[in-house]
Amino acid sequence: MDTNGSKEREVMTEFLSLYCNLLCLWDIGSDLYKDRNKKMQAWELLKDKLQEIEPEANIAATKKKIEHMRSAFKREYKKVKESKRTGAGANDVHVPNLWYYNLLLPIFNKKDEQSRCGVDTLSSDEVST
Repeated sequence: MDTNGSKEREVMTEFLSLYCNLLCLWDIGSDLYKDRNKKMQAWELLKDKLQEIEPEANIAATKKKIEHMRSAFKREYKKVKESKRTGAGANDVHVPNLWYYNLLLPIFNKKDEQSRCGVDTLSSDEVST
């Protein structure tokens, strides 16, 4: 068994779980999202976790790592959503091949809920029948 690979997977799992819990980095609905000090502290925490497997990692590298992982996730997420939208049967829905897909899924499910909760700009007085 590759202990180096399993150590890396374990650290990256912890890294992504930590990221998901740091609302200030991704949840635009959170009051913490606007707090620069909280964001910097959060990036420091993530950097420290990443340094367990990439000792030279800095905050820029940490942000880049998150950016790459989110981009890969978004591609898979889009494929899953598109395959569901086509009316495909349960056996035809795209199965994501990213090992961390389910770790990031709660973030994007929450974002979808936020984007669907729009404001009704038409009041009942403005609608003519």
